[in-house]
Amino acid sequence: RANKGLHDFVFAQLQARSLMQPDLALLDIGCGTGAWLQRCQSAGLTRLTGLDLDTAQFGLTGIEAHAFNLDHYAGQQWGRFQVITALELIEHLSNPGHLLALALQNLAPGGTLVISTPNIHSLPARLRFLLRGRLPHFDDKSDPTHVYPVYHENLERVATRYGFRIRERISFPEKGYGTFSGATATLSALLKPLLHDPLPGDNLVYLLQREEG
Repeated sequence: RANKGLHDFVFAQLQARSLMQPDLALLDIGCGTGAWLQRCQSAGLTRLTGLDLDTAQFGLTGIEAHAFNLDHYAGQQWGRFQVITALELIEHLSNPGHLLALALQNLAPGGTLVISTPNIHSLPARLRFLLRGRLPHFDDKSDPTHVYPVYHENLERVATRYGFRIRERISFPEKGYGTFSGATATLSALLKPLLHDPLPGDNLVYLLQREEG
């Protein structure tokens, strides 16, 4: 389940980079009920495909949705796409390399892989870890299916192995937070003038580009 406003934010970011043209082919991995694909469809995109472990919940017409377990990826192809999206998915994967392998096989050279994930780099997240020794979004109060916290340098190294480079990293929301309160929020506000907080927000959106070769 994506945070409120995340889909509109991601769409606006991609649109500003000319990555939401009507004739563009887009594959959404972990499409769920189809909320993100519906957002794309309502904007005029027609070449849309979804993948999900459970397609019984997918309720859109005019869009192909294939049942698929990403943990069992073995080179399958569903077409050649200019954009592949995986919103709030990678943190659920026991093997995130499968996501990059799938993207490599199904993305056109120079195409864009869009990943969004909980932000563990923000100042409140770092302070929570300092105070409690537990990562927010991955502690006992979080979604129990969250198993892979995305640390930027690790993702960068893994992406390189699969022929991708991280082109951009964008915070959502661009200002403020929605998941922190109490002592963590208060302490963050007090320390923000003193401590570096280059990546605020509850989520990070990564734009990875497949190398041309």
